[in-house]
Amino acid sequence: MTPGGRGVAWGWAEHVVGLRYEEIPSEVVERAKAILLHHLAIALSMGATELARVALDLIRPDRDGVTVIGQNLRAEPRDAVLANAVIIRSPRMEDNLAPSFCHPGATLIPVALAVGESRGASGRDLLVALVVGYDLLGRAAGRIASTDVVGRPSHYVFGVIGTAAVAARLMRLEIDQAAGALAHASNLAVMAPEGFQDLQFGLISRNAMLAADLGRIRAPFPDDAFEGQYGFYATQLRGVRPSETELLGDLGVRFDIMRSMLKSHPCTGLNIIALELVRRALREHRLDGAAIRRIRVTRSLVVKKHPNANRKGPFDVRLGGPSHGYAAGKYIATTSLPFNIANLLLGREITPATFENPDASPACAEMDKVEITFQDYADTRWTEVEIETQDGRRLKFEGGIENIPVPDMEAFLARYAVPAIGTEKTERLRAAVEGLDAASDLSTLSAAIA
Repeated sequence: MTPGGRGVAWGWAEHVVGLRYEEIPSEVVERAKAILLHHLAIALSMGATELARVALDLIRPDRDGVTVIGQNLRAEPRDAVLANAVIIRSPRMEDNLAPSFCHPGATLIPVALAVGESRGASGRDLLVALVVGYDLLGRAAGRIASTDVVGRPSHYVFGVIGTAAVAARLMRLEIDQAAGALAHASNLAVMAPEGFQDLQFGLISRNAMLAADLGRIRAPFPDDAFEGQYGFYATQLRGVRPSETELLGDLGVRFDIMRSMLKSHPCTGLNIIALELVRRALREHRLDGAAIRRIRVTRSLVVKKHPNANRKGPFDVRLGGPSHGYAAGKYIATTSLPFNIANLLLGREITPATFENPDASPACAEMDKVEITFQDYADTRWTEVEIETQDGRRLKFEGGIENIPVPDMEAFLARYAVPAIGTEKTERLRAAVEGLDAASDLSTLSAAIA
């Protein structure tokens, strides 16, 4: 409960409504811009994936609506967020919020764009809303990797909470309305863990907008929607929850957006640290696959609950059936640590093309060298990599989030955006994002992503 005796949702609502742009450190603002630019560049450069086209088939064009990323159409905001969330998520290059392993950008950004554009928000409004959304998602999830508790990916459980916070801020809700929006969000998580894949992110985004609308009209909600006997943590997470301090402490002081990890290539966030440790070993000892007899990766028991993260194939299986011809095998290979390591051993950079036909890849033979084991680490991000070389050496590398490289945005844009959308459009996008501080509305940004 908050000091005033009301529930967690009310404490969070005060932050959603009350945080001012001037209170946000400059490095946090710049981080928000970098995360926004990263996601929009990827969404534009990858085009519509198979599943993104499914989402596009669902929306109805509306000339008075909001922008759909990379498309020559506008749509009603709830339709736009559904499509944009799938478009951003499907390349598998969205960010990852450790240690819960949520994927904030894939749902927070689509809602920020749609609500911000429809409500005449300024660039600063958009940036504050994103910061608030990351804060609440980070507080709600804490250190909980929900797959270890309820067998569902963390963003499916917590994502709608941070995303509803974004909508509530940009809709300029009052504190009681924002508290209601967050409370209703606790009841609108998506349920099934596998088979629907990227469409889940569209549902999270759309559900968050519904939650914000329920708050706007002051639909009834329980004050203890999160911490109560029949609240979110009791029913969704078997009573596992962060402490009161973790839930409500340091709001406006600790900014969770600073803990977000950006992916430099398609993969699952669970694998980023292990892949960076392998890259480091190959680089420092000038190794290649021919010089290596075996690689043992020891990771948290939490990751054991993600079977695709440790799968060695075959990858041409269907999760939930072959509906719409969605290439489930491509998805599984993207999340497979052995497959990704095997490509590094072959000296192949990991790109979207790496996963086009994974079962026919030469990397399949190299996967036999990769062994995955598990330990009950207190820090779910902690990873150990032990390499046995053909000449008998044993090399060991270990660590956590400190191994994540600082994103090189210049190199990232040059690698992904420029070849796909050209230098001029890439620069327009960059300028629109970098100029958000001074933008009175989002028209320049919307034009850059249309």
